Amino acid sequence: MNEKESTINELDKALLLDYKVWLLLSKKEYDNAIKKYNKAIRLVENYDNLNEISARSANLLSNIYNNLDYTTGMFYQGIIFLNKKDYKNAASAFDISHSLFKQYLGDYHEYTIFTKKYLYLPILQ
Repeated sequence: MNEKESTINELDKALLLDYKVWLLLSKKEYDNAIKKYNKAIRLVENYDNLNEISARSANLLSNIYNNLDYTTGMFYQGIIFLNKKDYKNAASAFDISHSLFKQYLGDYHEYTIFTKKYLYLPILQ
C-alpha cells in the first residue's frame, strides 16, 4: 500500500465516523457520538500534520466541526418550543444542547453554563 492509498483510507475513516456521529445523535447515544467525533477530528488533524493540507481534508475537517452547529441548533430549537409553550420538547432540546456543549467544551465554558440555566427554568420543571 502506498502513502496516497493510506491517506485516502484515513480520510475515508474520518468521513465514516462523521456519519456515525449523526446516527448516534439521532439515537441519543451522546457519549459514543462524542468519542466518534473526537476520533474523526484526530484522524484528519494527524493527516494534516504529516502532509500538506489538501482541499479534501480541509473540507472534511470543516464538515466535522460543523457538527457543533447541531448543538447550537438544538438550543435554538428549545427557544422555539418554549415560545410555542411546548415545554416538554423545549426541556428535551435544552437537555440535549447542554449535554453536548458539556461534552464538547467542558463544564466551565460559557455556552455550557448558559444552556444549563435553561434546564432549570421553573416553567420546565
